[in-house]
Amino acid sequence: MKLPFDTEILLRYVRNVSDSSEREMVTRWLEEDEENREFLKRFESFWNALGTEKSARTVDVDGAWAEVSGKLNGAKQRNLFPWRWAVAACVALVAGFGAYQYWERTSWTEYVATDMQKEIVLPDQSRVSLNYHSKIAYRGSDDKREVRVEGEAYFEVQRDTEKPFRITANEAKVEVLGTKFNVTAYSGDSLINVQVTEGLVGFAPEKGLYAKLPKGQEAVFNRNSNNLAVNESMDPNALSWMSKKLVFEDTPLPEVLRSVSLTYGIRLSADPSLYKRTLNARFDNKPKEEVLSVIAALLGANLEESPEGYRYVK
Repeated sequence: MKLPFDTEILLRYVRNVSDSSEREMVTRWLEEDEENREFLKRFESFWNALGTEKSARTVDVDGAWAEVSGKLNGAKQRNLFPWRWAVAACVALVAGFGAYQYWERTSWTEYVATDMQKEIVLPDQSRVSLNYHSKIAYRGSDDKREVRVEGEAYFEVQRDTEKPFRITANEAKVEVLGTKFNVTAYSGDSLINVQVTEGLVGFAPEKGLYAKLPKGQEAVFNRNSNNLAVNESMDPNALSWMSKKLVFEDTPLPEVLRSVSLTYGIRLSADPSLYKRTLNARFDNKPKEEVLSVIAALLGANLEESPEGYRYVK
């Protein structure tokens, strides 16, 4: 913590030997923030625990502080040895508490959704919706906001022109200032998707590839082929995991399986012999069981369930 006044002023305040102007200065500082008041409590407790108050009463504080800074001669340093360590310890407390605050501010905070979707408000007041089996980690600093994504998340980013919002998803980079968009990047999936519902998003899946996406557009990056495709319109099922609305119009079965899997947080597969089939169907907030049964009927296939998930078989 960086104090707005010399540390010796706080020492005199704690020892109740400060003058009226110093007391007023510290009082104003305490009124500014609960964090300041909490720091004073720690500082005071630490000082009292040192047990140096009695010997310190006859010591000149200004001289002691100068001595700690190495400004006094060796003889005076020897005379003030107990005080030197008391003051130095309190100075260390100031530095240490500041380091703790910096660590706390810059360390990663993780949010995880497993069998349930989750709504999150980040420290910068940005909102995030997490899909099943997804997680993010957030870290804020003085000049940027960073997020790591594994799975699927919808972001409503609080605008801050001084602190860009940067996302890493399976090595791909997304950067915004304030906007709304969806990111899909499961570790076992070859595709990384970004759909923009508001504002402008920069997407760089790897070095040398970059797309600037306005509202209504999406980018699809294939990690296997290193191919980046930008579509002028979004996949109608991109946000089905939040709306539970699914629309299939001559949709290839592999895409159907992926959309249903992401929407309901399940593992869904089919015999390779069915992959060339396409489906036409609409579902509006229907339960998982109904959706799976209708698709089975349309395929003329059986639905098998196992610990590994669901599978359509001929």
